[in-house]
Formats: sequence, C-alpha cells, structure tokens
Amino acid sequence: DTVAFEGQFAYIDGLLDSVYILPETELTLEVTRLAADQSTAGGVQYFPYGAGGADGTKQDGQPTYHSFKGGAFNINITAPISTNEYTYQFRLINLPDGAVDITEAFCASSTSYGCGEFVIKVDANAPSVKSNTWTARDEAGTVLEESVSTSNFRCIDISLQIEEKEALFQGDVSVAWKFYVDPTSDVTWPFYGQIHGIDPLTAPLSLTPVAGGYAASAECVDLWPSIDQELPTQEQINNIEVVFWIVGADSAGSAVLGGGPTGDGSIAPIYSGEARYNSLYNFIYEEASYSVKEIDLLPRSPEVGDSMTLTIEVVNTGSKAGEVTLRIQSVVDGGIPVTEKTVTSPLIEIDGEVDVEVTLESFVNPTTGMYYLVYDDVTGELLYNGSSSGDSFNVKIASESDDSGMLMLIIVILIGLILVMGIVGLVVMRRGNNTEDYLYENEEDTKAYASLPGQYDQPAAPPANVSPEMAEAMQKFPQWSQEEIQGYFDQGWDVNSLQDWLNNQ
Repeated sequence: DTVAFEGQFAYIDGLLDSVYILPETELTLEVTRLAADQSTAGGVQYFPYGAGGADGTKQDGQPTYHSFKGGAFNINITAPISTNEYTYQFRLINLPDGAVDITEAFCASSTSYGCGEFVIKVDANAPSVKSNTWTARDEAGTVLEESVSTSNFRCIDISLQIEEKEALFQGDVSVAWKFYVDPTSDVTWPFYGQIHGIDPLTAPLSLTPVAGGYAASAECVDLWPSIDQELPTQEQINNIEVVFWIVGADSAGSAVLGGGPTGDGSIAPIYSGEARYNSLYNFIYEEASYSVKEIDLLPRSPEVGDSMTLTIEVVNTGSKAGEVTLRIQSVVDGGIPVTEKTVTSPLIEIDGEVDVEVTLESFVNPTTGMYYLVYDDVTGELLYNGSSSGDSFNVKIASESDDSGMLMLIIVILIGLILVMGIVGLVVMRRGNNTEDYLYENEEDTKAYASLPGQYDQPAAPPANVSPEMAEAMQKFPQWSQEEIQGYFDQGWDVNSLQDWLNNQ
C-alpha cells in the first residue's frame, strides 16, 4: 500500500496566535524508517525488517530526501512488505543560515501540531475464513447440507469464523450470494437476473472477537429480498445452484479470503470436504401443503349449553414436514362466517396424518342450518366446507333432564294403552247388542257413497310415534309439515306461541 504523508512547516512567530506564515524557500525533508525487530507480541507473529526511508521495498538503511516549496509537503510512503510496526522519523536538513527546525523542542510541551515521529502498522496477512466453520441453518435451527429450498430460503442464519491477526471492523465484512445455472462458468440464473440484476446480493456480518480472529454471523438472511418481487415457481427451478462467499477487507485493506470470483472466471464457494461446511447448495422447490381427510363433530345434535368438539384428520400432501395452523369458522343459516378458534397441529411428516382436536365455546342460542369452515391460516386455502360435506346441523334449546324425559315417555305410553283398551271395550260392548241391529249397522257401514271434493276433508291424523305436543301442533297447523314444526320447536317456539303468531298475521 501507499501511505500519503502530508504536513506543513511554519515560522514559530505567530504560530501561537494561529497565524501561519509559510516559508517560500525550498526545504528538504529527511525521512528515516527504523529497523523492525522480530517478536510475537499479542500473539501476532512480527517479522524482522531492515531500516530504510520512505520506500518500504528497500532495506538498505538509507533515509530518503524530499524537497518542497511553500512550506507544505506531500510524500508517498510505500509500506514495507512484512508484518510489523514501523517507526518513521523526519526532520528538515540543509536549512538556510540561521534557520532552525524546532519541531522536537516544540513537541516536548505540546503535540497539537504533530511531532517528528510516527508509526505505521503493516499487516501482510490477509484474513481468511477458517476451515470447516461455515454453517447455514434454517429458521428451525437445522443445519443445511447440500440444498436450500423454497421453504427456507427467505430466512437463513449464517455463521463462520475468520482468521485475522490484526483488525476487522464492523460493517467491513459481508456475506454475498447469487443463484447460478453454472457457477463454474459464472452463468447467472436468468430468472434471478430478471428480478435482482447481475450483481450478487449481500448482507452485513456481525463480528465478535475470538481467539485467532473473529466470529462472524448474520441472522435470518432473506435470499430473495423484497416482498414485492415475484417468487420462483416449481417449473422455473431446474438444476439451479446458490453460492455464498465472503466479501470485505481488514484494517490494512487485505481482502478476506473466502470464496467468490476467481481468476479463471468461475465462482468458488467456501470449500470443505464435508457438505455442512460447504457454501454451495442445490436450490430446490419444497413446501408443506395440507388437506383435511375427515372431520368428526360431537355431539351430533347439540343443544344450547353444549360445546362442540371437532376432531380434524389432517394429511400432509406436500414435500416437506411441517405444522399446519387451522382457522375454524362457523356459519349460521347462510350468514357471515365467524372465526371460532385458531389452532396449530404438531409436526406432520410427509404423507403423514394427525388428528387435531378442537373444542369450541358453548352454544348460547338455538340456531338452524349451522356448519363449519376450516382454513389453512397461512395460505388461506379452504380445506373443509361443512355445508358441501353435508355436515350442517341445528342447535336445539336445552332439553329437560333424562329423568323427566323418561317420565314423559312412560306417561305417553300409558295414555296410549288406556286409549287402546277403551277402543277394545267399546267394540266388545257393541257386539253384545242384538244381531239384527249389528248386521244392519254393519250393512250401512259397508255402503259406499261418492263425496264431493272438500265435503269431508279433515286434517290428516298425526303419526302414532310423535309427542303429544307434536300431535297437537300437527292437528292445529296442517299447513306445516312435521319437519317444519320441529324446526320451530328447536328454536324455542311452542303450540301457543305459534297460534298467537298466526292470529296476529
């Protein structure tokens, strides 16, 4: 490297008053580089180097001389070629009669204006990535070996170590990467070039001093930055490789050795015989996708106060194991879907199945035509529609206890038995009358008469297996079917309230 050594000489008169009077006469500056000794101070190997002048390539022990006018000088110092700390001394020589260089004397009381000596630290060792330290991990912390996929390339953690004897500064070192059709010939993937251009992408590395150098890292590096950019599809990814390398330099300007462009036109990765430490990866298409195979709803006929439990059988139909986040929504009578709960499954292997059990809040009101929707909360894909699957249901008002229900059933059965016995007794009594009357009546009963339409229309008799309340309703409201009446009962109506409603129409 070439170091610019600049300064000015001024007359002492007026200097303390910040008045700089520069000599116009030609002056000569002598520059001497002292010999550097061998040492291992601070764990750094310093090599011996002979004395000389401003030209660091020479070790002849001879100072160099530099003439200038107007009091200002600008001298190029060529750095020595060996790692060490070099002390330089300079002074004016061959001054006119009566002129004296009092730089050293002035410096004894104040260094504000500089002194006749300075030190240049030369680092001849280029920093390099330490062998078998490069590591890339996905968001789950899994070390990537041989491939980077579309399921993890938006967040990659990178770590490595850099061997450096001197100094690296924050912001001076970065990781670079690029997608290639053929990195050995520097052939960029056209789709990458279309989106990101021909230059590699970079991310700064955070540096932490460690023994022998620095630990470098970057968290959650997005290999395809900007959410506005189009992401590659499965059809576009075919034999694509992504290569990482390190760019930057140390405090002496020596570039970090760690892959990148080479002299033969290829792009080299950080190489290792072990795949996990090699910074070249195949880029593959990979994602987890899910489908709902079956859903069980319990209870099947819920009532107000019941809690519905869904057992959702989920299948991973993708190419990567993953966890699915399900969003369950309810729809009542064709209304607006309402989110009931969001739940995340355990890890589902490729082609694997898991049962996700979800218990929802208790029903507060009776409803009709209710069903559930299940979405993949990440992709928004609808995985299950209870309406199209025939899993709609009604929520009834809360029924009485089992004991009261059983008692009502027994009462209905007893009433039925009494009616049957009464009818049988009536028939027996009629048969006990005289035969002629019986035959006469029987003959009368067997005669058929044509009836005019509507002359004897009566409401159809309700089925024998319905409740007394249903039987009464079917008698009073022949315009409604049994199913329609049951729907009203499920919503809390009874015979009297239905009759009142009809009377007010």
